[in-house]
Amino acid sequence: MSSWREFCSDWWLDKADRLEAEWVDGVPVNWYGSRTVWDCGLFAMDYENAATQRAAMPPEFVAAAGPGPTPTDLNHLFHLFTAGVPTGGPIIEWGGGFGNSARLGAKLADQPYTIVDIPVMSRLQRVFLVRSWAHVGVNLCDHEDPRLTSSLANPSLFLAAFSLDECTTAAHDFLFGCDWYGAERVVIVAQTHGKEDMFPDAVSLAARLRDAGFVETPALQTYASYFRLDRS
Repeated sequence: MSSWREFCSDWWLDKADRLEAEWVDGVPVNWYGSRTVWDCGLFAMDYENAATQRAAMPPEFVAAAGPGPTPTDLNHLFHLFTAGVPTGGPIIEWGGGFGNSARLGAKLADQPYTIVDIPVMSRLQRVFLVRSWAHVGVNLCDHEDPRLTSSLANPSLFLAAFSLDECTTAAHDFLFGCDWYGAERVVIVAQTHGKEDMFPDAVSLAARLRDAGFVETPALQTYASYFRLDRS
């Protein structure tokens, strides 16, 4: 089995190692004030796109974020909405940011929601979800967790929103090899080009998804696309 470090681009390895050093005594209450966290790109600050995303979703969907949703909330909600949440069964998300999509997705779907991520991000997600009272129904694990091939296998949805394109070809090989954990629907939001210096394997991922029969439609973000495979 590949190590999670083999799945990370050099860009992400740098961020992960910096966060591990900063959080050696635990994830602080004010983790969102860390310069490294902001360098990870976990927050959406595009207010123009946020307004467009909000207008595209029904009010009851937006309401899942509570009063005064932030641009980050709207961005995460929009990807969940576009992916078809709520679904009829479990959801697996590859790379969960700070856990906000899981907070929203578990509430909307009322189904088990699993984030597969690297150790330091799982630590952050655990802190965020517990403090936001949203940890019930959310599983945190790495790609070697045996639950992913047993109790959590064959989910309704596999979702990767701007995460798989930031991984290496080794991660892509792994997910193609495990057939997306048997998900009925696979939705990948990926930046297909424009950041080759940071994420050199993103272009090959896009080509590979097209060759595998994924349907591609543009996303709002620059150079980004939704790739969908529906087997239901």
